[in-house]
Amino acid sequence: MTELQLIEGKPKIFAISSEEMILYQIESYVENYDYKYVGSASEKTEIFKKIDELSPNLIFLDTEEEGLDLLETATDLEIFNVPVIIIVGALFDNTIDKLLMSNHYSYLLKPLDEDELQRAMAVSLKKHEQNILSVQTAQRKMQEKNTELLVEKSDSSFLLILCIALIIIAILSRNATWLQWVLLIPTLAMLINTIASLKKQKEVTEYEEDDLLL
Repeated sequence: MTELQLIEGKPKIFAISSEEMILYQIESYVENYDYKYVGSASEKTEIFKKIDELSPNLIFLDTEEEGLDLLETATDLEIFNVPVIIIVGALFDNTIDKLLMSNHYSYLLKPLDEDELQRAMAVSLKKHEQNILSVQTAQRKMQEKNTELLVEKSDSSFLLILCIALIIIAILSRNATWLQWVLLIPTLAMLINTIASLKKQKEVTEYEEDDLLL
């Protein structure tokens, strides 16, 4: 699920928590909103196994889950390209503060309110969809630009070869026309530019998909 994909059908919701009341509320509120609740997990190995199998479109992360490194878990979740809604309880420390600062989407406070939870889901999924469309638009424009550059280079190469051929013929035949001599200057200029463009350019740093997500 590392590729950016738009949601088809009902959004699938997953929860990271072992608190029965929280899980019951999430499941009820999600299904009342006509979304699909697909399950939960609380241990790291189980969390990523289930996410990989279920392919949820949105994840709730309970910050009061014991034995879970929140920052590490949140970082690892980024590979799935899924919005994460943080659920904050009574405990509020530096770890949770960092978690909230790094989260692109939303957070909820306990006790959970149905309207707030449903609103957070809708807004987070909409924002994620807009991010995906932005990335896809940028990728499409890059592909179009690459195609244009390829066509331009092909045209330039054809003209360069044609001009060189005319000049060689003129030199070999020793009967060059004024047009062939005129073509010598732009041909040399194009040849120099071509040689310069063939030099190894500075390596471009590839962007990460997350860098385009707001």
